[in-house]
Amino acid sequence: MKKLIIALGAALLTLAACNKVETVPAATDLKLDLTVSYGSPGTKAVKEGWTSGDVIYVFFGKVTDYEEVAYLTLTYNGETWQEAWTEGLKEKIAATSSGKISALFGMEPLGAPVKFIYGSSSYDGPVFAFQNSPSTLYLLCEQANYTVSNGVLSAALVMKADKRLVQFYVPDVTWTRETVMDVNYGSMHGYGAPLFADDHFIDAFGAVSPRGHALAGGAAFWGLIDNTLDVNMVMFWRDDDRYNLFVNPTKTLKQGDAIILPALSKWNKE
Repeated sequence: MKKLIIALGAALLTLAACNKVETVPAATDLKLDLTVSYGSPGTKAVKEGWTSGDVIYVFFGKVTDYEEVAYLTLTYNGETWQEAWTEGLKEKIAATSSGKISALFGMEPLGAPVKFIYGSSSYDGPVFAFQNSPSTLYLLCEQANYTVSNGVLSAALVMKADKRLVQFYVPDVTWTRETVMDVNYGSMHGYGAPLFADDHFIDAFGAVSPRGHALAGGAAFWGLIDNTLDVNMVMFWRDDDRYNLFVNPTKTLKQGDAIILPALSKWNKE
């Protein structure tokens, strides 16, 4: 069997994107001056450019600073980021001189966030959470600095993938929402949209099946691992078709790794 390619080709899958943007201000005395960038450490590629309809959810300070859900959305229209604030938040932030800012982006659209009391062994308190969030790739920015001066809010949002992420790339697969990959019968897991708790993001309650997204003419599949992942079998579903790939010798991946798999024609179809 053809060996898996461990290092991703730089020309194909090593990406970074950064754009200096000024949002189109509404009728307000607070203007946004933001640098928005994305990427991921190591060899993973996560995105091929901001596209029309992309939405970033922005949170300020701590959840306990508010009595109602409060956030800013930045929606990309292909040229600029359009801003939308929950009621009263813009005025609250305009009155500050500096603070902390956090942000969340999902490769698939998210539902509206709500505030509720979330109790678990790891956290008990108010959070901002997304209803019916999809199993998709999320990029996060946590606790960046912002300043407000002369009616302008300035900040740099560096959106990064979770450090626990591992990624598998299949070059000849057309991704759809029904496309699913699994590794070693569930040793890799996905997750819903992270919860914003206190002043940082935490995992949503309960794991969900990992899926993927279109990337560089193929499909990138991803999941989270707690430590290392020994890959000896990869399974792939597309519509009613099922494929499997046996990996011999076993490949051991650590958090942050990414590999290119053979073309689907090299897999075993059941």
